[in-house]
Amino acid sequence: MIQVGIQIGWGSPNIQRMRHNNETTTPLRYTFPITLEQISWVASLTGLGGMAGAPIGATCVAYLGSKNTILVTLSLMCVKWFTWVFASSVEWIYLFRILGGVTNSMAFCCHSLYLGEVSMPKIRGTLVSIAAAGFSFGIFFGITLETYVSMQITTPIYLVPCAVTVGLFIWLRSTPYHDVKVGKIDRARASIAAYFPQLQVEEKLAEVQEYVQASTSKVFREKLADLCKPTERKSMLLIVLLYGIPHASGALVVSYYMATIFEDSQSTLLDPSDSVIVVNVLAIVFSALIVRLIDRFGRRALYVASSIGTTVAMIGLGVQFYLVDQKVNAAYLQWLPIICIPLYVMSYNVGYTPVPAAVLSELFPSNVKSVASCIASLSTSLFAFVTSKTYQNIINTFGMMYAFWWYGFLSFLATPVALFLLPDTTGKSFLQIQSDLRRNQ
Repeated sequence: MIQVGIQIGWGSPNIQRMRHNNETTTPLRYTFPITLEQISWVASLTGLGGMAGAPIGATCVAYLGSKNTILVTLSLMCVKWFTWVFASSVEWIYLFRILGGVTNSMAFCCHSLYLGEVSMPKIRGTLVSIAAAGFSFGIFFGITLETYVSMQITTPIYLVPCAVTVGLFIWLRSTPYHDVKVGKIDRARASIAAYFPQLQVEEKLAEVQEYVQASTSKVFREKLADLCKPTERKSMLLIVLLYGIPHASGALVVSYYMATIFEDSQSTLLDPSDSVIVVNVLAIVFSALIVRLIDRFGRRALYVASSIGTTVAMIGLGVQFYLVDQKVNAAYLQWLPIICIPLYVMSYNVGYTPVPAAVLSELFPSNVKSVASCIASLSTSLFAFVTSKTYQNIINTFGMMYAFWWYGFLSFLATPVALFLLPDTTGKSFLQIQSDLRRNQ
């Protein structure tokens, strides 16, 4: 997830640099011209690549398992960083961003499934939150390096840990759920002993077999038919909303355009680049502090907290840009963007990042998890692409205040979704969750 975060963090300093590329005082300038329209494509192509990565990731999960899909994803990430080395035109940046979207989407397809399959129920949410903290660290790491260091230096810094992690996942065992699914029972026993040393191997194996054998559909058409059953259909709608609302409400807009948002807000308390780094330091600290909250307070409470916090932050940013648009002397409100953007990022990390990933790993039976993760990643990428691509058009047509008020309204919609649709899965085994869902359908 650190690598995914780096790809997201890459956007803010580079998009700001592209906007000022024609100014001779801009450090680390690009050697080729870039227009505002091209910048909007650079910002949005990650989402477009994600729509291609979703079916690739789901297919890999279905046939290779979540662990091996992570291995494939990391290998493609290495290829992605090589394309950045050769970025001598905006077309190369397009390719880099598309590959970034493909690999990010593949990572979202498999990482939560892997964590869910190798962890105890009582710590499953905590592990997903730790991964989310890694995502926040990756964003900070990418932003910091891209702000101050040239790509000739940053690329090997990104590439070497990625290659090392490839070696780590070659060594790791596949999950017992995948082993049972492909009929490798002895290998499943070894995986259980490795991942669940505190449990009786045969008891856990029986639980895994019961869970995996609950459905026997094999081909994609049968899996899709299973996903259309009432329980799975309701769960799929929930997952699309849990992932989609945060992205539709401007998550990547804030990430990619954070430096320019600070700049356009006319806040002079901090340099825009420094403000972005400070925000992401706070995000890392906050992510580390909340890793245990998801298993202590439950998924619903954290998702509602994210919804309310991000809504307030977006409304505040809208107010700031309204004052700027009205040419009001808002010197006494210099603090507003300094407060609102960190509030948005920290609120986002409370529930919007860990909860959908945790719930995705929990709500679906084994036979449709890969298809469910594909649809979730596909819809997320679509929302991300549309939102980031239309941001520039919205602010050109209506103004920045209306863009952020609109994002705030969309973010608020997550509250009723969590309150009325999100089930309580905290501390339950996969088998218990499936039993509860069918009993309550």
